[in-house]
Amino acid sequence: MDWRSVGVTDQLITWLTESNLGQYVGERKLDPFATSMRNFDDVTPDLQRLRSDLLPDRVDSRQRIADLRAAHLVARGTSKLSQLGGAVVRSWEFYDVANGDINQEFFRLLLLILEARRIHDTHYGEFITYWDELRRDFNPLALIQNWDSLFILSYLDFKHDGFSPGDSFRAQKLPVEDIELDLIEFTRVVDAPAEATLGARRVERTIASKIPRGRHRATFCMALEAARAGASVSDNLMELFGVPKRPRLWNPFPIAHQETLNKILRDYAIMPQRANYEIVARSPNELPVYDVSVEGLEREYDEMVLPDNIDFSQVVVDIPRGPRMSIGAGERPVRAKKVDYIRKAVRAGQIGKLGEEFALRFERWRLRELPTLRDKVRVVADVNDSLGYDIESYELDGTRRYVEVKGTVGSITSPFFITANELRVAESLGSSYVIVRVAEIPHGIECFEIRQPFEAHVKFVPEIFVAYLV
Repeated sequence: MDWRSVGVTDQLITWLTESNLGQYVGERKLDPFATSMRNFDDVTPDLQRLRSDLLPDRVDSRQRIADLRAAHLVARGTSKLSQLGGAVVRSWEFYDVANGDINQEFFRLLLLILEARRIHDTHYGEFITYWDELRRDFNPLALIQNWDSLFILSYLDFKHDGFSPGDSFRAQKLPVEDIELDLIEFTRVVDAPAEATLGARRVERTIASKIPRGRHRATFCMALEAARAGASVSDNLMELFGVPKRPRLWNPFPIAHQETLNKILRDYAIMPQRANYEIVARSPNELPVYDVSVEGLEREYDEMVLPDNIDFSQVVVDIPRGPRMSIGAGERPVRAKKVDYIRKAVRAGQIGKLGEEFALRFERWRLRELPTLRDKVRVVADVNDSLGYDIESYELDGTRRYVEVKGTVGSITSPFFITANELRVAESLGSSYVIVRVAEIPHGIECFEIRQPFEAHVKFVPEIFVAYLV
């Protein structure tokens, strides 16, 4: 940048002088951390212990708590999870990324941003706002690709007395890849005062020391872009980027990441923005502690409701073909993971209820021209959950129809569970037994039904066995 030609020589000298005076070189933040932590790949055990009022089980637990406070996952002045911390660890567990796999760091950061946005966390709101500012003036994909230039921008966008050198890049419409660090050269050319020269050296030294650690920031900005642009950008992100090695060089993401990304973005696109999650701090420097009780979880999902005006004539689809499985019949990959079983049960129960509600309304819609039969349709699972089906209904010819509902917030091709009892009942009832698969709950709903022989449409993979002593 020819700083003299853009008419900011005096302002830049003052800015560099101010940069030499502070304890740290200022920057516009684009990173959850302000201390030593750089990735979330080993954070889950710490958050899980803190959820149980235990300290991290590590030698540097005090530093780890400081790092988590910097990321606003631990409430300031305490060793308890913040509202955001509780929400984040549960989302990681639900989407099965609560692990040490660096390939899944992108998902951990994406869920962090989505949860922060959902509960209106103002700290992460600043990151989102700054990213929006950057992408208005620069190509966001170029910013992620050239994360050395992104580091330069974040420091030169810091304002002293209302001036930031970064605005000159915007005024000149400079492409991201042309942004370079030339402050020391500028002070030499203009024979700047010693204080400004020292400031230039300090800024350049600080940025140079941070760029090698910029992998995390590149991934964080990738997550910011995915959270902002949604599914429309997901294909580009998966194809262009991956796990960062150095600027403009990436290890490709696993192919399965695309499906996981799409599922997360779909889920959060329909998730209600709850007013009761609004942050009301007890003091200017303290975040509230998150309610991780079962009652809190039940409140979280109580607001998940079906639309009033479902067009049932448009929701039925042909039985789809599922994704190809690379594992053999009866085999599943073994993965060690921590699961929040309380959260999983509450969520599954609520989704199951919504699936039953949809199926009940759908069955009554099917029989809308036969009011005598329509009025007899009923949910029986609430009275007796051992029958092997959820709803007693009728075919259009008046014969009995037994409906087992399988609901999901995921895609229509997601696998589902079926119990041995349900299979036994299905075999005894024959073609009058119907599995109704309901997907994309609660919005964008699609469904299909399967009758015997089930094996024509699905493959059964043993998931769990009962062991009897012999």
